[in-house]
Amino acid sequence: MTLMRAANEAAEPTNVPSQKTLAATGGSAVGSALATILLYWLDPSSQLPPEVRTAVTVLISAAFTFLAGYITPPSSKEAVVKSASGKVMLGRVA
Repeated sequence: MTLMRAANEAAEPTNVPSQKTLAATGGSAVGSALATILLYWLDPSSQLPPEVRTAVTVLISAAFTFLAGYITPPSSKEAVVKSASGKVMLGRVA
């Protein structure tokens, strides 16, 4: 089953990652890199315990992941559709 987006546009189910998913993935990578640089700048002698460094890296990475996914709009060619089996998934307009 497809969802009609416009007069003659039907979105077909796909397993391709959405634009928001790709942005969140990039945000995670950038967040991890920035966390490493920030920790090096704030604690150049590595006095912080490894657990604290790991926690800071995870928190910064999570924040960038959320932010990138939140501010990225869905593609104009994406829609939420139901597959033939009834599963709700991403659909793309051909």
